[in-house]
Amino acid sequence: MLFKAKKVLWNQNYALFLRGKYVIPTDSNLNCLKMKRILLVLALVLTCCCNIQAQSLQPTMEAPFVKVLTPTTKGTIKPGANQVWWGYYTDGMMRDAIGTQTAETVEQAIFIKGNDPFMAGKKIQAIRFFLRSLKDVSEVRVWLAKPNAAGQPPANTKQADVSVTCDLTQLQAGDQDQNHLGIANDIVLTQPFEVPAEGVFVGVTFEIEALSDPINASPIVTTGRGTDIDNSLWVRTAVRIPNWADAANKGFGRATIQVLSEGAIPENALDTKDFDPVYMKPGKRAIVPVTATMAGTKQVNSLAFTMKVGNHEPSKEQTVDLPQPLTLFGQELLLNIPVNAPMQSGEFPVEVTITKVNGEANGSIHPTGKGAFVVLEKEIVRNVVVEEYTGTGCGYCPRGIAGMMKLRDTFGDRFIGIGIHRYNDSDPMFITKYERLAWEGAPKCMLDRGKQIDPFKGSGEGIVKDFQEEMERTSAIEVSVSGAIDDAKTHVYATANINPLVSGNFKLAYVLIADEVFCPKDNWRQMNYYSARRRETQPEEMAQFCMGGAQGTKFFEWHYDDVAISSSYDNNGKNQVQIGTLEAGKTLKHSFTIDMPTDAELLSAVQTNKLYVVAMVIAPDGRIENAAKSQVTPIAGIHDIESSQKLTEVARYTIDGRRISQPQKGVNIVKLSDGTIFKVLVK
Repeated sequence: MLFKAKKVLWNQNYALFLRGKYVIPTDSNLNCLKMKRILLVLALVLTCCCNIQAQSLQPTMEAPFVKVLTPTTKGTIKPGANQVWWGYYTDGMMRDAIGTQTAETVEQAIFIKGNDPFMAGKKIQAIRFFLRSLKDVSEVRVWLAKPNAAGQPPANTKQADVSVTCDLTQLQAGDQDQNHLGIANDIVLTQPFEVPAEGVFVGVTFEIEALSDPINASPIVTTGRGTDIDNSLWVRTAVRIPNWADAANKGFGRATIQVLSEGAIPENALDTKDFDPVYMKPGKRAIVPVTATMAGTKQVNSLAFTMKVGNHEPSKEQTVDLPQPLTLFGQELLLNIPVNAPMQSGEFPVEVTITKVNGEANGSIHPTGKGAFVVLEKEIVRNVVVEEYTGTGCGYCPRGIAGMMKLRDTFGDRFIGIGIHRYNDSDPMFITKYERLAWEGAPKCMLDRGKQIDPFKGSGEGIVKDFQEEMERTSAIEVSVSGAIDDAKTHVYATANINPLVSGNFKLAYVLIADEVFCPKDNWRQMNYYSARRRETQPEEMAQFCMGGAQGTKFFEWHYDDVAISSSYDNNGKNQVQIGTLEAGKTLKHSFTIDMPTDAELLSAVQTNKLYVVAMVIAPDGRIENAAKSQVTPIAGIHDIESSQKLTEVARYTIDGRRISQPQKGVNIVKLSDGTIFKVLVK
């Protein structure tokens, strides 16, 4: 069953792009799950010790573990001696797609800087791109062009420095699976092209004559939201985007274009990436995550690394034998190193250096990843936000219902569930006012906007284990929230208090959720594929949805909990809340008015005494740093977070400052008894 793609607003000055990934239900038995990342446990005991002002920062005796990004690309050209496939897209990353939903010429490109640390002076032997459909496609070209005077690709790419028209009969098209759109095509150049000092654009052009195949509405294959990087996506189309536009860092990810690079390449090399600050509780265990990418021509079977904290000497070199080697250039591994924090608070710079690869000196030009340990002054309780992607038309989503119920029962108030009904737009709880998260399928969930996992099985050992681990992650932000609904039940006034222990460019978002949402109409029933399964074949929590269970029918009535019905995001997924930089030790009080939904049927299914407001503080890396949840109360009875004072409306004004005694159509300014002021739109 296919459903419409999700809308994503790129920029008000640019055309509206639509993501081209169709949402397909997932189950553990589907082959696509074989493509998931593999978790490898290494039998490694660390003995390194870094002293900090008479305190010891020691890796624990627990075994670190490595997560390896599994290769998925099936290209036709294998690199030869001193050759690798290079690009901003790394083999194994998820592949999404975007487009203008118009039959027109569509062009995409990446830019390789002339002084790029790896590509400078290299020769390009071939170009790789991903193709989704050949139907109604009259021409496909690949090209290379030096930047023009404006620093952009040429106006006429047919006159680029190199332009190759592809033989359509030799191209492969389709979607590899729901998480990896497009099929790789490798085009060999007749002559090698050396990367010039001024850099080069590498592009692909599709001439699309019609949209009889809806896949062609989104022909540009990208890596999806949350993976943006400079120079990785330029776009132009004949009609909707007539001028070249730098689309990098606008939420679409990276173009999946790669080049076959030839030149001096080290054999044994791993690049080590910088990592975000690791927050720690004094004397408690924490995990140091270090990401490394294969940067040489030989597969990686082992590595050795050191850790340096502050001005102290590096730790003793430790060797890790990988049970599964890295085999492709750009393939990633994530090394998680458990450490014990010192008893004193403070911030300590940290460097992790991969010194050897396969027993030889690391040939990378980026062997060291830098970060920081931030030992906090006090321990802050972390509440965990579980955003679940779901929908009434998703037959496997009863698994998500069971998982969310289990988390609620197990962790109580520490669990903040947010059911995002965006799987099928026929869902009466479908929400447009929410962040456009790039979901891989349904049911899926994210804990504090981390990796996507199954809402019942988690990452393999059950969702409860994943939640427990996330709950133990140290938070640097303390947050509380309250909410009050107006008498007309059209707006909820939310107030958050944020107490940061660190400074930074954090974001704040509000979500309005409802419990026990129910309507007896048929279109509210939940689809259920488990009705054809025997109860004894499923976990206890799933038995009610199986054959003979209380909800063991193909469609069943349900009282839905944790339903997101509104938020501070607008209909295009843009957050309307703006806060300045948080400063350590300075409490921020922020208020925002959340619009209640206007759909009459949805409102009839929502009980106002079952409404809750959630405040989420989002870190610069996109993870949720902490969150709070509070029941929404009538405006006359709300209690302030910091006192028992009752909040009431004390004054109301028009937008031009006139005081009024009753709500008037248009924008009203409302003042509450604690001094909080809201703008309210009265319709």
